[in-house]
Amino acid sequence: MEAARETLTPTSNLRTQYMAVLREVRQLQDHFGLSVACDVAANIITLLYSIDIFLSFATVGYQMCIVTISTIFMCYSLLRLLMVAETCAAASSGADEVRSLFAECSLEVPPLHFSAAGFFYVDRSLLVSVISITVTYVIVLYQFHSV
Repeated sequence: MEAARETLTPTSNLRTQYMAVLREVRQLQDHFGLSVACDVAANIITLLYSIDIFLSFATVGYQMCIVTISTIFMCYSLLRLLMVAETCAAASSGADEVRSLFAECSLEVPPLHFSAAGFFYVDRSLLVSVISITVTYVIVLYQFHSV
Protein backbone atom coordinates (compact mmCIF):
# COMPACT_ATOMS: atom_id res chain seq x y z
CA MET A 1 0.00 0.00 0.00
CA GLU A 2 2.89 2.38 0.82
CA ALA A 3 4.54 1.65 -2.55
CA ALA A 4 1.29 2.43 -4.37
CA ARG A 5 1.06 5.84 -2.66
CA GLU A 6 4.68 6.65 -3.50
CA THR A 7 4.16 5.91 -7.20
CA LEU A 8 0.82 7.72 -7.31
CA THR A 9 2.13 10.94 -5.79
CA PRO A 10 4.71 11.76 -8.51
CA THR A 11 2.20 10.85 -11.21
CA SER A 12 -0.52 13.06 -9.79
CA ASN A 13 2.04 15.82 -9.32
CA LEU A 14 3.07 15.46 -12.96
CA ARG A 15 -0.58 15.52 -14.02
CA THR A 16 -1.14 18.69 -11.99
CA GLN A 17 1.87 20.33 -13.64
CA TYR A 18 0.71 19.23 -17.10
CA MET A 19 -2.75 20.68 -16.48
CA ALA A 20 -1.15 23.95 -15.31
CA VAL A 21 0.92 24.12 -18.51
CA LEU A 22 -2.20 23.38 -20.54
CA ARG A 23 -4.06 26.24 -18.82
CA GLU A 24 -1.19 28.61 -19.54
CA VAL A 25 -1.06 27.56 -23.20
CA ARG A 26 -4.78 28.18 -23.55
CA GLN A 27 -4.38 31.58 -21.92
CA LEU A 28 -1.53 32.39 -24.32
CA GLN A 29 -3.71 31.33 -27.24
CA ASP A 30 -6.49 33.60 -26.02
CA HIS A 31 -4.11 36.56 -25.91
CA PHE A 32 -1.86 35.87 -28.92
CA GLY A 33 -3.95 33.62 -31.17
CA LEU A 34 -5.23 36.44 -33.37
CA SER A 35 -1.74 37.93 -33.54
CA VAL A 36 -0.32 34.59 -34.72
CA ALA A 37 -3.10 34.27 -37.31
CA CYS A 38 -2.35 37.77 -38.63
CA ASP A 39 1.39 37.05 -38.65
CA VAL A 40 0.91 33.84 -40.61
CA ALA A 41 -1.43 35.59 -43.05
CA ALA A 42 1.05 38.45 -43.50
CA ASN A 43 3.87 36.01 -44.17
CA ILE A 44 1.79 34.15 -46.75
CA ILE A 45 0.84 37.41 -48.47
CA THR A 46 4.48 38.57 -48.46
CA LEU A 47 5.57 35.23 -49.86
CA LEU A 48 3.00 35.29 -52.66
CA TYR A 49 3.67 38.93 -53.51
CA SER A 50 7.43 38.27 -53.62
CA ILE A 51 6.85 35.38 -55.97
CA ASP A 52 4.70 37.61 -58.16
CA ILE A 53 7.44 40.25 -58.33
CA PHE A 54 10.06 37.58 -58.95
CA LEU A 55 8.11 36.10 -61.87
CA SER A 56 7.25 39.52 -63.28
CA PHE A 57 10.79 40.83 -63.37
CA ALA A 58 12.81 37.63 -63.83
CA THR A 59 10.97 36.64 -67.02
CA VAL A 60 11.47 40.09 -68.56
CA GLY A 61 15.17 40.14 -67.67
CA TYR A 62 14.83 43.22 -65.51
CA GLN A 63 17.37 44.45 -62.97
CA MET A 64 18.88 41.71 -60.87
CA CYS A 65 18.49 43.86 -57.74
CA ILE A 66 14.69 43.55 -57.76
CA VAL A 67 14.85 39.80 -58.33
CA THR A 68 17.33 39.42 -55.47
CA ILE A 69 15.22 41.47 -53.08
CA SER A 70 12.10 39.47 -53.88
CA THR A 71 14.05 36.23 -53.33
CA ILE A 72 15.23 37.51 -49.95
CA PHE A 73 11.64 38.35 -48.96
CA MET A 74 10.49 34.87 -50.06
CA CYS A 75 13.14 33.22 -47.90
CA TYR A 76 12.38 35.53 -44.98
CA SER A 77 8.65 34.73 -45.10
CA LEU A 78 9.28 31.00 -45.31
CA LEU A 79 11.75 31.19 -42.43
CA ARG A 80 9.26 33.01 -40.19
CA LEU A 81 6.55 30.47 -40.98
CA LEU A 82 9.00 27.65 -40.32
CA MET A 83 10.01 29.10 -36.93
CA VAL A 84 6.43 29.50 -35.72
CA ALA A 85 5.31 26.09 -36.96
CA GLU A 86 8.35 24.20 -35.65
CA THR A 87 8.15 25.83 -32.21
CA CYS A 88 4.49 24.92 -31.81
CA ALA A 89 5.05 21.43 -33.22
CA ALA A 90 7.95 20.78 -30.82
CA ALA A 91 5.86 21.83 -27.84
CA SER A 92 2.96 19.65 -29.00
CA SER A 93 5.19 16.62 -29.53
CA GLY A 94 6.68 17.09 -26.05
CA ALA A 95 3.17 17.19 -24.66
CA ASP A 96 2.31 14.02 -26.57
CA GLU A 97 5.21 12.24 -24.87
CA VAL A 98 3.85 13.28 -21.49
CA ARG A 99 0.37 12.14 -22.53
CA SER A 100 1.78 8.72 -23.43
CA LEU A 101 3.19 8.48 -19.90
CA PHE A 102 -0.26 9.21 -18.52
CA ALA A 103 -1.80 6.60 -20.83
CA GLU A 104 0.49 3.98 -19.28
CA CYS A 105 -0.83 4.98 -15.84
CA SER A 106 -4.45 4.95 -17.10
CA LEU A 107 -4.86 8.69 -16.59
CA GLU A 108 -6.59 10.78 -19.22
CA VAL A 109 -5.34 14.27 -20.06
CA PRO A 110 -6.40 16.52 -22.94
CA PRO A 111 -4.04 17.02 -25.89
CA LEU A 112 -2.01 20.18 -26.32
CA HIS A 113 -2.50 22.03 -29.63
CA PHE A 114 -1.64 25.56 -30.68
CA SER A 115 -4.16 27.36 -32.82
CA ALA A 116 -4.24 30.75 -34.48
CA ALA A 117 -7.37 32.23 -32.89
CA GLY A 118 -9.21 28.98 -33.61
CA PHE A 119 -8.85 29.38 -37.39
CA PHE A 120 -6.23 26.66 -37.88
CA TYR A 121 -3.69 24.66 -35.91
CA VAL A 122 -0.13 25.93 -35.99
CA ASP A 123 2.05 22.89 -36.59
CA ARG A 124 3.95 21.18 -39.40
CA SER A 125 0.80 20.65 -41.43
CA LEU A 126 0.60 24.43 -41.75
CA LEU A 127 3.88 24.39 -43.66
CA VAL A 128 2.57 21.74 -46.04
CA SER A 129 -0.55 23.82 -46.64
CA VAL A 130 1.45 26.99 -47.29
CA ILE A 131 3.76 25.18 -49.70
CA SER A 132 0.82 23.70 -51.60
CA ILE A 133 -0.87 27.12 -51.80
CA THR A 134 2.38 28.66 -52.99
CA VAL A 135 3.00 26.03 -55.67
CA THR A 136 -0.56 26.41 -56.96
CA TYR A 137 -0.18 30.20 -57.02
CA VAL A 138 3.14 29.97 -58.86
CA ILE A 139 1.67 27.67 -61.50
CA VAL A 140 -1.28 30.00 -62.09
CA LEU A 141 0.97 33.08 -62.19
CA TYR A 142 3.39 31.41 -64.58
CA GLN A 143 0.52 30.53 -66.90
CA PHE A 144 -0.69 34.13 -66.90
CA HIS A 145 2.80 35.50 -67.48
CA SER A 146 3.43 33.14 -70.40
CA VAL A 147 0.19 34.13 -72.14
